[in-house]
Amino acid sequence: MAKINYKICPRCNYITQDNVPGRYCSQCGEKLLKSCKQCRAPISNPFALHCPECGGHYHLVGELSPAEASAGPIGMAQALRAFAK
Repeated sequence: MAKINYKICPRCNYITQDNVPGRYCSQCGEKLLKSCKQCRAPISNPFALHCPECGGHYHLVGELSPAEASAGPIGMAQALRAFAK
């Protein structure tokens, strides 16, 4: 069985499989992550918040403006719907 890797949006948590074309989030326009920003390990769990190899954050922790931070991430139900597309 082939291992599936994912791309995630560090801003809105949009999830897509790595083999789907596109480098930017179709929901908010942020650049999608294919791997950990610190150790470059591929993202194999689309719902993980941290890299299992080095513990690095996948999301924009402390990098959002106050308005963006107050909006918060999308909920799990919305993430699952986005993933199912």
